[in-house]
Amino acid sequence: MQILRALHGINLVGCDVVEANPLYDGPGQITALMAATVMAELMALLASQRAQAKG
Repeated sequence: MQILRALHGINLVGCDVVEANPLYDGPGQITALMAATVMAELMALLASQRAQAKG
């Protein structure tokens, strides 16, 4: 998370989460949760970048 948040200010053009298979996840589903969290951070980074471009 620290690495993703340190990317603030980078010219991010696109992003994706390549693979997360919750079928092999344990009862806590930490893999699926981490994939969703990473994608949410990346979307926030893109939104921040677009807000800066408008303002």
